[in-house]
Amino acid sequence: MDNDLISIVTVVKNDANRLRETIESIAKQTYKPMELIIIDGKSTDGTLDIIREHENMITAWKSEPDSGIYDAMNKGVLPATGKWILFMNAGDTFASDNVLSALITACEPNTDILYGDTEMLYGEIGVLRKARPLSLLKYGPIAVPQSMLIRRELLMDYPLQSKLYLGADHDFQYEQYLRGKTFQHVPITVACFAYGGYSNQYIATSCWHSLRASWSKKPDIHVPLVLGYKVLLVWFILYPLRFMLPKHIFGRLQCVRQRIQNRNINSPFASL
Repeated sequence: MDNDLISIVTVVKNDANRLRETIESIAKQTYKPMELIIIDGKSTDGTLDIIREHENMITAWKSEPDSGIYDAMNKGVLPATGKWILFMNAGDTFASDNVLSALITACEPNTDILYGDTEMLYGEIGVLRKARPLSLLKYGPIAVPQSMLIRRELLMDYPLQSKLYLGADHDFQYEQYLRGKTFQHVPITVACFAYGGYSNQYIATSCWHSLRASWSKKPDIHVPLVLGYKVLLVWFILYPLRFMLPKHIFGRLQCVRQRIQNRNINSPFASL
């Protein structure tokens, strides 16, 4: 096994068209010590046809019911043989063809979690979302899993906690931080991630699970205050605007909001 083999785990259910985009983006990577594992949640559309069409580049795949996205992601880790795990789910793509090469080249010897920035897509409009400082981990994840390489043994030792549902990403990152694992940020855009995913649609639920994840590890009164502000912002401003404004105008407003957050990267509210 190559010491720097990357195992890409892709989770999908009834999303054939976007799965094709993801597989094609993975295939274009210039970094070749790589394997692709697909976990399908018993799709009934053309998803399995897409998987079979690209079977020559898929190391392993299965199609069976699961108890949610994080359960499926954990299933993908089990057959992986790489040193690194990267979660690239259906609809996600890499920002460039050589981004994995750039990450591995920049990786320092003792790094446990290697991560970069993300391009958030609001419809046809994209904007950079810089990774947050480690000091803000108690408020939420510092980066999305699509822009993060994680040593496989960390996920084997502490799998994603599906009981925390939408807070599992945050819980995992914060747990590794408290355990003293080494995080390394590489200032490049790794993945393109579409706004409107499950955690974006159920933002209040996501905040509640993030609060549970953070409070159970290290209680801090500032956490519910910041997350409560986030819920109010979304419910009373962003959600109404999302349904009132044309998509392209709402997308531009989101881009402005993201740029403001990037400029105030060290503020707890920059994680919103």
